[in-house]
Amino acid sequence: MMTEKPKVFVSYARKDTEQVLPLVDRLERGMGVQCWIDRKGIESAAQFEDVIIRAIDDAEVVLCMLSDNAQDSQYTRDEITYALNTGKRVVPIVLRGGGLRSGWFLFKFGRVNYIDATKEDQLQRLMKDLRQWLGVGGEPAPPAPSTTRQAGAPDLFGSRTKPATAPSPDTINGHAYVDLGLSVKWGTCNVGASSPSDYGDYFAWGETSTKATYTEANSKTVGKPGYNHDIGGDPSLDAARAHWGGTWRLPTKAEAEELVEKCTWEWTTQGGKQGYKVTGPSGKSIFLPAADSRDESLPSDTDEYGFYWTSTPEGSDYAFALSFMSWSMDVSFYNQYDGYSVRPVSE
Repeated sequence: MMTEKPKVFVSYARKDTEQVLPLVDRLERGMGVQCWIDRKGIESAAQFEDVIIRAIDDAEVVLCMLSDNAQDSQYTRDEITYALNTGKRVVPIVLRGGGLRSGWFLFKFGRVNYIDATKEDQLQRLMKDLRQWLGVGGEPAPPAPSTTRQAGAPDLFGSRTKPATAPSPDTINGHAYVDLGLSVKWGTCNVGASSPSDYGDYFAWGETSTKATYTEANSKTVGKPGYNHDIGGDPSLDAARAHWGGTWRLPTKAEAEELVEKCTWEWTTQGGKQGYKVTGPSGKSIFLPAADSRDESLPSDTDEYGFYWTSTPEGSDYAFALSFMSWSMDVSFYNQYDGYSVRPVSE
């Protein structure tokens, strides 16, 4: 008999029952923890909201089973919205049949690394991380939304590490850097920032000045010839070189991937701002605040997302950027006209 309330809530659409129930059963076996899932339907409509709210409140992790059916379900959308608004650790799991092609789920999760339910390696990593988060097997779970990534591990989520040492005060052209033990040195602040936790300025890719709005119409590079090359070190295109001078420049895609793959990532708060403490093989660390982005309107998710440009384009309309949330980090390509943060690097 279960002696405590389930710590995992499963949100799904009833039409996906045949996919979801076997998957949940397998996750329960892999975690050794029972999930809360409405298998038969709550009989009283009047009770539905109260029952769901209590179950989400009791949970530490909310698994969102995403599909086209779920996107059409107002109940599913309400559950996810409530979980996000109450600060729960929300993990999107895409079922066969999509769920991220367009619409509401794309808006909510389009920038987030998700679990592909058809990929065995991703399910294995998910079960490992769930065991840690829930303290199963004698290991204490990190406090939500703290998430870390072991150095060199390609996991989507990761595990807790020991605190790193303070950054060194070394400077290049008057700007402090940290030697993380990687191929380049990383600046301690964003361009335009007064401290490591300050968001700083936002730049469209290939531009060196800030703007009131960031749109495709006012982009200097989108769809225009002559920009389909690495812009690192070009003071007319690289905001890091233009503002910090010396040998500072935008990181390349490969250097951003090195930061993701060879460092430990710990979601934390510094200077009143949320973001990642990134610790390199040297034991030293930098802080990347979750500064979100700028477009035609002010950001709504500051303190939740982070976007940092690289110097590497992808075709004539896109460029690669380091992106992250509290449980995931990746290097993917985005619209060049978006306003993102810039964190300089130097040899």
